Amino acid sequence: MNKNNLTKLKKHRIRQIRLQRIRENRRLSRKDVSYDTVKDVSADIVPSDQIESAPIINKKYNICHPTYYNTIRIDFPESLDLSENIERTVVTLENIKHEILYGKNKKIILEQENIEKISPDAAIILAAEINRCIEYSSSKKKIIGDYPDNPSVAGMLKYMGFYRFLNIPAPNVNLPKDSRIFFNVISGHDSDMRIVDRLVKLFERAVEIPIIPRKRLCAALIECMDNVNNHAYIKNTKDPVFVGQWWMAGFCDPSTGQVTFTFYDQGVGIPTTLKEKLSVKIRGYLSWSESDMLDHAITKGITRHSSNRHGNGLPSLKGFIDELAPGGFLRVLSGKGDFTYCKNNKPIKKDLDVFIDGSLIMWSIQSDKEAVNDDGTIDLSKQPAQLRLAV
Repeated sequence: MNKNNLTKLKKHRIRQIRLQRIRENRRLSRKDVSYDTVKDVSADIVPSDQIESAPIINKKYNICHPTYYNTIRIDFPESLDLSENIERTVVTLENIKHEILYGKNKKIILEQENIEKISPDAAIILAAEINRCIEYSSSKKKIIGDYPDNPSVAGMLKYMGFYRFLNIPAPNVNLPKDSRIFFNVISGHDSDMRIVDRLVKLFERAVEIPIIPRKRLCAALIECMDNVNNHAYIKNTKDPVFVGQWWMAGFCDPSTGQVTFTFYDQGVGIPTTLKEKLSVKIRGYLSWSESDMLDHAITKGITRHSSNRHGNGLPSLKGFIDELAPGGFLRVLSGKGDFTYCKNNKPIKKDLDVFIDGSLIMWSIQSDKEAVNDDGTIDLSKQPAQLRLAV
């Protein structure tokens, strides 16, 4: 084969590559949304008084830039749920984090159209993860996605304020009105009594809370925020984390007397924090599983510097379940530990095969006896997904 033929083959190959890229760009342009950090969608469905300050970026993190042109798709499972499908949900979150923050691909496509079910706790972790990935991703990367085809799922995420954390407009879907009233996903890096007061006022639409327990509940919620600043994150870390950041959401259902809130941070996790504090006092802590650590945190607390004021947030939330309503639960996920305290039933301890970044706290009580299971528990998976915005 002579030199002229080689040149023709090379030019033909270059043309084929260019055509392939053009076709791929055209296909991607037909996708619904592109996650853009410069868009301002803060006014989309979220009241102005719930707009938080920008997260504190860790400038010590070195951004990974793509080295070649490529595209990767991340398929979401039909169910994003931390109870029924926890392993697949966590693996999906890890894939998102790995590809956007550490992968070499230039374009990442988040295929969300197949989602048929998503639990509020999984939605909060997903919002926090994508929020982090967008802020820390290279400007050379393009993150593209779409909306769930299921209108119930898309509508639920819309009314949670989920799309605001992705910096994209919410889909044009509406849900029929239901008795459940939802408190938007909200984030911050400081303790804010105004947010706690709005959340507790929402709860009071469904459950009667006396004055003294109300003050104690507010104090417990404030302490959840304090704990994030005190010991949830490693100081001077080089990891891509929002310094001291937390995410929170909640809802109430006046028809069943149910109130629920979820609190999440991306820190080192409760087991790691507790090991550091117990290593001096308890020699045998190494034999504890991470679910044992969570059991200790809920029943005994994480006392800071022998103070009675700090470290009692989780035990206080457990106490409210016992005294405020006939049914309820407190579930904490962190690391490989999963611990659930249920009223009138034995606690449930599980050691997971997957690792949960940070700490996730889910607290729920229900005052309507007819809506509570025989053992006093509440099954959130059986609750309706239709929501109304808390105003």
